[in-house]
Amino acid sequence: MFRARRRNPVELVGGLGRYALNVARGQREVYRHANVVAHNLYRPLENLEAEQDSAIEAIVNHAYEHSPFYRERFTACGFKPGDVKNRCDLARLPEVTKSDLADNIDRILCYPKDRLQMSSTGGTSGIALNFYRDLRCLAFRRGIDLATTRYYGWRDGQWQAWLWGAPRDILKPKGLKAKLTHHCADRAFYIDALHLTTEAYREFSASVRRHRPSYMSAYPSLAYDLAQRIESGEVEPFRVPMVNFTAEPVYDFQAKKVAETFGEQVYQRYGSREIGMAALECPERTGLHYFTESTYLEAVDKGPDMPGRSLIATDLWNYGMPVIRYHTGDFADLESSPCACGRTSPRITNIRGRELDMIWTPEGHGIAGVMLVFLIAHLQIHVPIQIVQEALDHIVVRAECKPIECGAELASLMTIYRREVSERIRFEIRYVDRIDRAPSGKYRYVVSKVTRPV
Repeated sequence: MFRARRRNPVELVGGLGRYALNVARGQREVYRHANVVAHNLYRPLENLEAEQDSAIEAIVNHAYEHSPFYRERFTACGFKPGDVKNRCDLARLPEVTKSDLADNIDRILCYPKDRLQMSSTGGTSGIALNFYRDLRCLAFRRGIDLATTRYYGWRDGQWQAWLWGAPRDILKPKGLKAKLTHHCADRAFYIDALHLTTEAYREFSASVRRHRPSYMSAYPSLAYDLAQRIESGEVEPFRVPMVNFTAEPVYDFQAKKVAETFGEQVYQRYGSREIGMAALECPERTGLHYFTESTYLEAVDKGPDMPGRSLIATDLWNYGMPVIRYHTGDFADLESSPCACGRTSPRITNIRGRELDMIWTPEGHGIAGVMLVFLIAHLQIHVPIQIVQEALDHIVVRAECKPIECGAELASLMTIYRREVSERIRFEIRYVDRIDRAPSGKYRYVVSKVTRPV
């Protein structure tokens, strides 16, 4: 674990208040689950995998019994209850996509909706999805979140800063009692990612200096934007012990800039709305260890034209809405060799972004969008840019600037793209006043509107 900053008396009292408040809210189980997750960090891998195999068998049999959708899918491939006893058997079952979940939600649910809590994805992948968790699953997921922030050095009672944009996550207390509760126990503050003015960043910076948070959760693009503003003198500087990236692909140039500017330590974690927080980066930076007690991950080879192996996830705790062999849309590898940090769980490595952020060439080859972004960083183009593949032979590079500001650099970028991507693709530069973020606040560097050519 990372070294924690010593709490002052106010933070100690706030920690007690936070615990008392959560117990009053019926969330005592969250703390118990967090302790279990922390205990599992260094248990032998064979013990974790044995428990994981039991959890896989249980969730698959439960889905067959209670979900018409899964019963139909499993029966079609010859599955019978008891056939799946471990991770090897699980690979026989079909994968499910976000479209499958969105189109069959009522046939997937195993419990009535009034016994479940609904959440939703932001739709940045093109498909907005409402999904559900039972209360047992929700408590365990919150336990993982608590264990993660503790792992990175945060302690109950200290403030958290969120460079975050999803409106559903932002706490907006109304009334004196709610505001006092928020200030004394919840102790978190946010930025409005849909109104990223210089003044909004200045207010956020002032909050950081006032509350001295020990932990900041951030979209990489927001943190990079803030770092640039601090570097240019627009925003007053500050330092935070830990900046934790999530929700977007993390590029090396972003992490480096944030570490140089305001993050004493910069690490990333991996997860999604559908499966929750699934993995965290250790000090050795050899990958992201995933939580075997809550998730089972597979890296599946989809063919030579794909830029990596597809990450398939099974949620081991959500009995209300089972998510089994779910196609996350991300590319990554898995590594089970021992890690010098002492954590024993397998690691997600070589994360290469999302399938929907891929560029396809007329020749039929796929290129991970991250590779195009690396070239932008290499040429030191410091204005917001978005690459949009409008058609198989047409890519638009949108730049939030005037031609006089970065026209020469963009011309060099187009030359490299034509040479390295495909000479059959027409690259077009469009200068725009603003590149809008998604409703969730996420920023997509690469947007592809085409599918893999046949």
